[in-house]
Amino acid sequence: MHQDRAECLVLLGRHAEALDALMAAPLSHPHDEPLAGLRMRALYGSGRQAEALAHYQEMRRRLLEQLGMEPGEELRRVHQAVLRRDDEMLLGRLGRGSDRREPGGPAPEAAEPSPRAAEPPAAGRGEPPLGRRAPARNDLPGDAACLVGREEEFSLLTAPVSPEGVSVVAVDGTAGVGKTALVARAARALADAYPDGCLYVDLHTHGAAHERVGPQRALRRLLRAVRGGGDEIPDALDEMAELVAAWRTATSALRLLLVVDDADSAAQVRPLLPAGPGSRVLVAGRRRLLGLDADLRLTVEPLEPDDAVVLLRDLIGRSRADREPEEASEPARRCGGLSLALRIASARLQNRPSWTLAFLAGRMSDDVRSLGELRAGDRSVEAAFRMSYDQLTPELQRGFRALGLAPTARFDVLTLAAMLGAPGEEAEEVLEDLVDASLLQQPHPGRYQLHDLVRAHARRPAAGAPEEAADRTAVLDLYVAAGRAAGDWAPGGFPADARASGPSPFTGRREAAARLKASGGELVDVVAYAAAAGRYDHACWIAEALVDHLVHQGRYPDCRPVLELALPCADLATDRRMASSLRSCLGMVDIYQGRFPDARTWFTEALDLGRDRGDLREQARATAGLGAAEWILGDIEGGSGPSGRGGGAGAPDRRRLAERDRVVQPGRDPLPAGPAPRGTRACVGRRHHRREERPSPGDQQRPVLHRPRPARPGPPHGGDGVATARGPTGP
Repeated sequence: MHQDRAECLVLLGRHAEALDALMAAPLSHPHDEPLAGLRMRALYGSGRQAEALAHYQEMRRRLLEQLGMEPGEELRRVHQAVLRRDDEMLLGRLGRGSDRREPGGPAPEAAEPSPRAAEPPAAGRGEPPLGRRAPARNDLPGDAACLVGREEEFSLLTAPVSPEGVSVVAVDGTAGVGKTALVARAARALADAYPDGCLYVDLHTHGAAHERVGPQRALRRLLRAVRGGGDEIPDALDEMAELVAAWRTATSALRLLLVVDDADSAAQVRPLLPAGPGSRVLVAGRRRLLGLDADLRLTVEPLEPDDAVVLLRDLIGRSRADREPEEASEPARRCGGLSLALRIASARLQNRPSWTLAFLAGRMSDDVRSLGELRAGDRSVEAAFRMSYDQLTPELQRGFRALGLAPTARFDVLTLAAMLGAPGEEAEEVLEDLVDASLLQQPHPGRYQLHDLVRAHARRPAAGAPEEAADRTAVLDLYVAAGRAAGDWAPGGFPADARASGPSPFTGRREAAARLKASGGELVDVVAYAAAAGRYDHACWIAEALVDHLVHQGRYPDCRPVLELALPCADLATDRRMASSLRSCLGMVDIYQGRFPDARTWFTEALDLGRDRGDLREQARATAGLGAAEWILGDIEGGSGPSGRGGGAGAPDRRRLAERDRVVQPGRDPLPAGPAPRGTRACVGRRHHRREERPSPGDQQRPVLHRPRPARPGPPHGGDGVATARGPTGP
């Protein structure tokens, strides 16, 4: 009946009255296309063609985002008719020329007021000076049918506020995280508390240039909303200050709920704030509006994995999801907890009935492929990220591209400073600005990270950029420098043919070690990144440099993969020393983990490679390590104990067996109390410090080598370097 009456009013030419009736009541259904068409016709008949077109775009966006479908044929016909100014199709024979006028033309004769319009104003509320007061209207966007995992945020947004002033809440988050859906749900829950109207304005900051709504245009829309009817805003109100004054005067006696979507700056929002006590403003946008005085600031984070699975199951339908109960987790994980990504993935499944969840997961096998899959029609996760990138200044775009080449998902200020060749203060400013733009997350003070899909997108503009090669080299050099500064060798202890990365960016060993410790298990990713990028020398140098640090931390499960990833790169590296050096490092790790036969094999291979190259330094390291492994195993000829005396190769070997037993018993000193073989410290790359290695939690049952202080080995180059590992020394 409501729509039939509005249809009659439009056909009779009473467009303003029809518009009052249509705007006063909320949509009976957020996807009601016939009602949207009626609103467009009434707006057009009132001389508001631009608003009729904007209403179509809003309805189309709602259908695409929530249902994954375009508007129907009838609504598209109305849209085309508005574009063509087809009066006969839109208004009928009687409707043409009644109360319709062109913008700026003479005002029509006042239509007979509707019963609702004739109601007296509420007690204590003055009439807006620009015309009669409109019925309470609700312009809020349709509510998303599925909203999961936002209970805490919803509770904060709907909490009671003071009735004495205007409450402002700023909601931010990365593109596609679900800010608008959350704010719309909260606004609809609050609507009954705001009898003077619930208004919505989308600033389209991240839309096409012609779609963007500046403060002046937004104020004109809001003024028309609170005035009601079809009257235009007087042309005299052209200046921003005059529009702001008119808006504040019009709202001074009203209690409104205003939702401002896709805001990019505080300057866009401040002029739109209503003046009526008890009004509430919900502002949503990708950027954190630090210049806006807000009672509450809320950052919407990606959904937790369990919530993402629940949302995906709700979107595709429980019956279909139940056919593959275990398969929803992988595509949900690939969507990274982004609501937009999950909705697009569900739309693709709905439009491909033959696809299974497992098949979709296979098509999203990595982050780069996921970006390609997450598009449906004109909606795309990558397009949303690209709009955010396009809004950045050139300096921030340069920093964002550099972060796309970072070898780890998490990083610190020093990482970006090295890649930009800039001071730490300048790099930190770039990082903080990217956090404010919701392109970067800060899980801990001083540590930053990119969302997986944002990181995949960042690699796109970074690939082929002029600075790409230099950025990769700079960040890998940083890890080489950190590993060498944190180890016992110190940067000066490495051969001259290894990477000379210039002055160390670290003030000392502790600073470098602290940085590596903060990286955690991502150090393995650094070596894998270097190998995948074809930086074979860097992969080897980083692995070699990290061994000391990882062994000191008892992180053998990390140390071994680092070396095993780098070892195939040694044959492709220009630094031919690496093949022998990495094998000596693996032998050292095996000694610490009690794998003495494996250690002997690594050291033997390292020695052979060192001899082939004539590299006396690597021969010395391998020989010392081999001597230590064989001494622990009791295989050195000519001696049965630590003193080197007592019976020769064929004498009873009880003492040697007893010492071997001590090696394999955790919690006891694995080496005999007598002097160790000369060069034992050389095999593990130590020159200055004695350390007791503590096992990591996963290595509690493995034998741990508590090394006594042996005699200092000779220099690493020359004949003395080889002679240091001849076996146990005499008393």
